[in-house]
Amino acid sequence: MSYDHTILHVDDDPQVTREIAAILRENGLNVHSLNDPRQAMHELIRHQFRLVLLDIGMPFYSGMELLREIKANDGGVQVIMLSEPVTLNTALQSLRWGAEACFFKPLEDPSILLEAIEDVWWKLDRWWRTMEQLSHRHLQSAVSAAVTPTESIVTPQRDSSTSTDSIDTGVMPSPSIGTLYSESETVYPPVAPLRLPSELTSFESFATSAPLTPDPDDKQT
Repeated sequence: MSYDHTILHVDDDPQVTREIAAILRENGLNVHSLNDPRQAMHELIRHQFRLVLLDIGMPFYSGMELLREIKANDGGVQVIMLSEPVTLNTALQSLRWGAEACFFKPLEDPSILLEAIEDVWWKLDRWWRTMEQLSHRHLQSAVSAAVTPTESIVTPQRDSSTSTDSIDTGVMPSPSIGTLYSESETVYPPVAPLRLPSELTSFESFATSAPLTPDPDDKQT
């Protein structure tokens, strides 16, 4: 797939980030550890991480606040809470705010975290395949609209009254792709960049590369 599988782990305890990094790397996973939650959003945007492991009880910036900011900035970023035991209300609130799962440290069984991470990658891969299919459909629509078959072919005849050739084909010439794009913008409202539901909304590379041509099936009369 076309995205980086490196995991961002945010926890103010360096010992915890070292232990989790060792577990993940032993299982072939890449991890970027961060002990200052105030730098989390900067690093997330800079490196375009798609999965974050997030502690809840941190100084300066709580994990719950950071969860909300991550989701507000990009709902496609998946977040797994990895924290000390918290109240039931806090755990449920993290679920409401978009966390994929909530585990408590120290991890007695690392396999549950590894399974959750595998599920996240599967979910993201599925969404990327969906966007690839949409991009392909938009491309096919643009090509179909640009290629208009002619009804007949008439041999060009020279007009002796002028110094240039005058060609009468008997049919209107096919519009260029650029013309079609211009006319489609006039007939249809502009197509907004494709965005996924709140479950996953950060595939702008597909959205901006997809041809902005209305689907013929959606044409309004």
